[in-house]
Amino acid sequence: MDPLITEWMRPFVVAKGPFGRVLELGAREIENYGSIRPAFEGCGEYVGLDMIEGPGVDVVMNAHELEFGDDERLIEPFDCVVATSFFEHDAAFWLSLRGVRAMLAHGGWFVMTVPFLEWGVHDYPGDYYRYTPQAIQEVLFDGFQEFHLTNPIPQTQHFGAWGRWP
Repeated sequence: MDPLITEWMRPFVVAKGPFGRVLELGAREIENYGSIRPAFEGCGEYVGLDMIEGPGVDVVMNAHELEFGDDERLIEPFDCVVATSFFEHDAAFWLSLRGVRAMLAHGGWFVMTVPFLEWGVHDYPGDYYRYTPQAIQEVLFDGFQEFHLTNPIPQTQHFGAWGRWP
């Protein structure tokens, strides 16, 4: 995880949190990239989900299955779902988005980052998409309120956004 994204996330957590329950999609810590988890210090339960077992992963599951998952840690709704540099690696992101909406408590927050065109291909495990600001707002955050879009890494084409589920 780029340290600039972690620093970008901290003010969001201070302003909108603390959160009782946090779900991170794509939580496996990749060597030399770290984790977004430290930005959520002071929050309650933190559940890391990834389809590959490894450091930072509490639940091994493809995010496409979120809506139908039976892991006991996924039964109660979450106050925040976070997905940093996740959706470009998700071959069927629309299934994961349906799961995000199903997992969020009413009034819960969804916060995410995605790279744009200048970011090179990085297969962890695959690299499928790049999202424009319009796609982020109208597709990824369709139905969300209080939408906010910014660039968490100055002088790059990287987007960060958040929104509140009604």
